[in-house]
Amino acid sequence: MSESRQPGRQVRHPTQMVARVLQPDGSELEAQVVDFSLEGCCLAMPARVGDFLTVVLPRIGRMRGQVRWTAGGRAGILFVRSEGLV
Repeated sequence: MSESRQPGRQVRHPTQMVARVLQPDGSELEAQVVDFSLEGCCLAMPARVGDFLTVVLPRIGRMRGQVRWTAGGRAGILFVRSEGLV
């Protein structure tokens, strides 16, 4: 399977992972991780642009991110850094 790449973005790796997603309203759901990079991921789930989510990935842990786009039942998540973390 080939890696997807857009100018100015990290290489995104296709995955077969399922993540737990904590939504702004406190609810939790499972979502297929379509692809993943150090900067973000694409999740197969409904979402609203601008919402902040916590994505819990197997063997990686918790990543806080913002929904940057949605299309066709997928959501693009940009991981954000927490203050105080390097």
